[in-house]
Amino acid sequence: MKQAKISEKDRSRWIRTGLSVAERILIAILDELEDWDFARRHQSLSYEMGARDGRRYLERLEEAKAEKQRRQEIRRLIERKWVLARQTGERMEYLLTKDGKIRAIKAAIRQMVAELPDGMGCAISYDFPEAAKVARREFRRFLKQAQFQFSQKSLWKTKKDIDDPMKELVVQLGIEEWVQVLIEEGERR
Repeated sequence: MKQAKISEKDRSRWIRTGLSVAERILIAILDELEDWDFARRHQSLSYEMGARDGRRYLERLEEAKAEKQRRQEIRRLIERKWVLARQTGERMEYLLTKDGKIRAIKAAIRQMVAELPDGMGCAISYDFPEAAKVARREFRRFLKQAQFQFSQKSLWKTKKDIDDPMKELVVQLGIEEWVQVLIEEGERR
């Protein structure tokens, strides 16, 4: 039988914390186990419930923290009026408001990575009236964020396959009379 080595530092810590002989033996045995790393980082948990149970407890604790963060985020979305909450029986339903839908579509477009086949591209052409210069500036800023490339005065292009979400965004923004979403095909030989 292999005897566990107990360092002088550990002995003095045990004496100071008032551990029982049984706890000291358990810790010495735990030193030989693969869970020792975990137990050292979370000693109070390992004393009370053992390393494996302590690890499961911490996992559940992390899940609870993640759930709390999710609920806080939903609350913020409701406060910003991007989401509506509605209780149906025992279930909560969350619906996107118009602003929330616009925000979600923009986020989806910015994160899209799928590209169109070679020789094809998505082009956005716009002609905002002077009275809508704020809308034009915001739309142009979004095109830059979505990694569109400036082509000509009011023409922006990308290789991303985002024509459908862009068309939906244009409709949701109510700017369909000023903006066209086009799919370009390269020259055929």
